[in-house]
Amino acid sequence: MKKILPILLVGLVFSAVYAQQGKYNRKSVSSLDAAWIKKGISSNINIEMLTDFMKFYIEVPRFDFNSLPKSQVSKFLSKANATDDVTSEKLAGLMEETIVKDIMSILNDPEVKKNRGLALKSESDFNTFAATKAKSLGLTTEELKVLMNSAYIYLPYISKYETKTEESTVNLEVGGGIIWWQVTVSPNGDASVNEVLNAETKAISSLDKAAKDSKGKPRDYSKFSFNEKDYKTTADTYIQGDAFLAFAKNLSVKTKNLSDFKLQAQIASSEGRKFQVGLGRKEGLFLDDGYFIVEMSENASGETVEIKKAFSRVAKTGDNRENSNNLTDMKKVYGENGDVGQLIVEHPTLGTDIRVRLGSFVVSGDPGYRSDKQFLNGSVNYSYNMAPIVNISQFYLDMMIGVSAHANGGDEDAANKRYGAVKEAGAQALIGIGFGVHKKLNFGRLNVPVGLLYKYQLASVSGENEIAEFYRGGGSVLSETVTDEGLQLAGHAAELHLGVQFMVNQDIMIHAGYHMDVYNELNSVKVGEEELEFGTGLGQVDINKDFYKSSFLTIGIDYTLKELPVNIFGSLDPLKKY
Repeated sequence: MKKILPILLVGLVFSAVYAQQGKYNRKSVSSLDAAWIKKGISSNINIEMLTDFMKFYIEVPRFDFNSLPKSQVSKFLSKANATDDVTSEKLAGLMEETIVKDIMSILNDPEVKKNRGLALKSESDFNTFAATKAKSLGLTTEELKVLMNSAYIYLPYISKYETKTEESTVNLEVGGGIIWWQVTVSPNGDASVNEVLNAETKAISSLDKAAKDSKGKPRDYSKFSFNEKDYKTTADTYIQGDAFLAFAKNLSVKTKNLSDFKLQAQIASSEGRKFQVGLGRKEGLFLDDGYFIVEMSENASGETVEIKKAFSRVAKTGDNRENSNNLTDMKKVYGENGDVGQLIVEHPTLGTDIRVRLGSFVVSGDPGYRSDKQFLNGSVNYSYNMAPIVNISQFYLDMMIGVSAHANGGDEDAANKRYGAVKEAGAQALIGIGFGVHKKLNFGRLNVPVGLLYKYQLASVSGENEIAEFYRGGGSVLSETVTDEGLQLAGHAAELHLGVQFMVNQDIMIHAGYHMDVYNELNSVKVGEEELEFGTGLGQVDINKDFYKSSFLTIGIDYTLKELPVNIFGSLDPLKKY
């Protein structure tokens, strides 16, 4: 079975001169459009979809791309195809035995070493030499030009692809990583290769083949859309879309975190907290991207190290694609003010925060027979920075999953006075799923987030209770027999929230906030599978529709992610333009 598929990128990154401090030199990447796929992995992979996702996240503006000669990788493909099981370490060894070895033989050819610098002296002389030498090596002139520069080589690989099915639900896990080598040329012309990164990541996805759309029809899995392109899929390949997006995005961040690929520049002008730099749209900068202000120093071992002096964000991206004088405005978040000549260095992230919130609230008119009751609440929020899309700094799109719970208890005397003798209800839980937006007002390390969230809420009362019989009886308990059918209530709410946050560092914030429902409505009550009507008669529900309306305080923590195994907001990434 074919184990090498033309689905990811194997790149060769070249730099004509060594990078200078304070200046980012664009890297030229040559692609083989291939990756190693572990033996036995499903052949039912949507190759086109995965290839496009990798190109979108890896072929970013900071790089230039060329084609690497296919002849240089044939031995690697052959050996990898003949291997039953390969770890990332063994894979790196195969790469070095084949592709790297062939490249080294070309770079260390006496004539190539002698003429490597001619391109900088005379383009005409270099072209004459390259045309003659390339022919003897079985290459084109352009291919030899690519190989005659210092290089980086990287290889993505997939080592795990597992699906599990439970009834109609299918779960997918994709595992793999990326290996980077650096090819350097010494002053005397000798070339050498060193592995500089071997990073792993994973991605997961899930779908329900029996899911229905809003009209009650079977959900359409015939196409997956990304970046204004539709990919033909089935349910089995549609599930790959989210997993491959998360996989590619994670590898992109890991690549950008390689020190030589981090964008950097010197401060060109400075005034207080604000300053300007000579990076911009040409290099792929976006509004709110984070950068450290650093100083270079020697440690006790004589090694040059970066000392972080401050953290800053892009305030306005300069469009330097045609005019290099269009600078980018930046603003310090915390630390020392930047000075002209100081260095800024990129801090790559996914552009998504995870927010954890804990609190408690009291509900009024608790279902059936109780008085007010206190619920403990916890929620997890994923917040995607929309700034590069809407051109508003620190403007986030939120997705929330929350759970509130309360076990047995309550004022039984009040219940007896109101409804007569009834037994205790079981545990109650309130599950909420929400979508919303929030804007952060920044004051250095302090932030004030203000937001609005729509919530769909589902409440349940389980365990041994007579609430179900109370509702069905229109206000009187029909039987002394305790029912365990349970009660389910569903409704909608709109929540206004604000808070105060302290930035511990560039990735962590401590949060305290206030949440208040400005709208709340209960629209469904079920006993088991039986849906009851609102009213006061037999089999009807006499209940305050906004009894779950609440306001409460929360504490929590925010963390800026560099890796996430699930795709939540990936479809929005192509919309970035500011």
